[in-house]
Amino acid sequence: MLDEGNRSARAVARNAARAVGLVVANLVDVVNPSHVVISGETARLGPFFQQALDEAPTEFVIPIFREKLRLAPTRWGDDVALLGAAVGVFQTVLDL
Repeated sequence: MLDEGNRSARAVARNAARAVGLVVANLVDVVNPSHVVISGETARLGPFFQQALDEAPTEFVIPIFREKLRLAPTRWGDDVALLGAAVGVFQTVLDL
């Protein structure tokens, strides 16, 4: 629907992307990560949603944190959160 130019669907997607972007911006302002990976159904909403999401840091993130921030959809599927948690455990256990 988004690719077909459905105006209502695009408006809903833009509002959703703005809401997700605000949550991400709050996370970035507190934790200051260099990368934020978007996964699940959100990542599958396509380029229109991604473009709207990419605009959020410009508006909401502290400028110095914004410079290095990269938002990206996952390329590893829906298990990316589990993989990230596993990496965190290995880093802690192995003191990497």
